[in-house]
Amino acid sequence: MLPLIESGGGFDIEFTGDDVSAKFRDTDSAVNTGRAIHKTLAGWNSSLQGPALAVRIGLHAVSKSNETHQRNLPFIIASRLQSLGRADAICVTASVIENVSPLSMLHVQCLGEHSLSHAFISPVFYLFAEK
Repeated sequence: MLPLIESGGGFDIEFTGDDVSAKFRDTDSAVNTGRAIHKTLAGWNSSLQGPALAVRIGLHAVSKSNETHQRNLPFIIASRLQSLGRADAICVTASVIENVSPLSMLHVQCLGEHSLSHAFISPVFYLFAEK
C-alpha cells in the first residue's frame, strides 16, 4: 500500500500496528488513492487460492482554516470511520462529500450519524462504492 499512497500524493505516512494513516493535499487525491488501493487488492485477491486480504478505509477532510486547530482530529475521525464501513468501500464524512469531484463517478450511501466518542463533531457518514 505504501507505493500507492505515495504515488497518490500521500505524505506524513504513519504505521501503527495494522493501521496506516496519511495526509493528502486535497480530497480528490485521498479518494482516488483509496479507490486505487481497493482496485489493486481486488486484483491481488483474485489470484489467491486462500483467504482474501481486505482493508477498511476512512477519510475525513478539514478546511485549510481549521487545519492547524484540528491537527490530530482528522486522524482520529478517519480511524473511527474504518470500523463503520465495508472492507470494499471507503467510509467518509460529509466534509469529503462536499469537496470531492466529480461525485457522479461514485455511489454514495448514507450511513446515518454516529458518535465519535472523544471527537468534538458527530458528522453524517457516507459509504463510497464504485457504481
